[in-house]
Amino acid sequence: MNGFFEHQYLTYKKNHIKNLLALAKADGFVHAKEQKMLFKIGKRYGLKERQVQELIDNDEKYTVIVPDNFHDKMNILFDLMLMVWADGVVEKKEIAFCESLVKKFGMKKGVVNWLLDEVFEALTASLRPRGGQVLKFMGDGMLATFPFVDETRDATCRHAIDAALEAMHNLDRLNGARCEAGKPIAQVDLALHLGEVLYGNVGAADRLDFTVIGPAVNEVARIETLCEPLGRKVLVSADLAAAAVGDGCRLEPLGRHTLRGVRETREIFALDLN
Repeated sequence: MNGFFEHQYLTYKKNHIKNLLALAKADGFVHAKEQKMLFKIGKRYGLKERQVQELIDNDEKYTVIVPDNFHDKMNILFDLMLMVWADGVVEKKEIAFCESLVKKFGMKKGVVNWLLDEVFEALTASLRPRGGQVLKFMGDGMLATFPFVDETRDATCRHAIDAALEAMHNLDRLNGARCEAGKPIAQVDLALHLGEVLYGNVGAADRLDFTVIGPAVNEVARIETLCEPLGRKVLVSADLAAAAVGDGCRLEPLGRHTLRGVRETREIFALDLN
């Protein structure tokens, strides 16, 4: 009997990924960032990358499998929002797919905009009054900058740390309310770094993307990948930690770590969220 239930649970987990793949394959191609997000969600459900990759490589055209309970429907919808943001671009056909899905779930299509807005508003509300600029959302993360324009370098770095702290507290409150209501919660990691960047429209003529590029952008992305193995929600580079004068008491040194694609190890700090 145990084997039966284990098989049923494995089928449930794979069906969840298949529903996300139905969205990812809507344009006929699973993008690299979408694939990375599928691996991350699969890991949360106890699936190995090999199992998720097998589903991705399958030529089968996945159709939506409608769950029989509200909780599972909301889990799918929340993860769909992460998939929508995975490549940093929200396309009309993706929204249309999600709206058709909620209709199949017996819900109003306004649920899609509510889910898209709620979590990311919790993260961005703390940035705006401190001069932070959100450039794009990417899956369960975002790319934001704090330009050195109106204030000193030290003050700007302190604002970035304050914004990260408030954002995580906002998310905790949101997750607490969602948990009490039996709804899925958001798991978000943040990384803060200091460096020079180039900004502007990047891409091809038919698809320009306003963003920032440069080694500092690559490094902060690599630092964020350390959040899970280090068991921390917000990591800070040594460069930003040194510039944020007066915030040493909130930063815990975690030693030097290797960043993929970066020659020398980097000293990393964790932000105390208490």
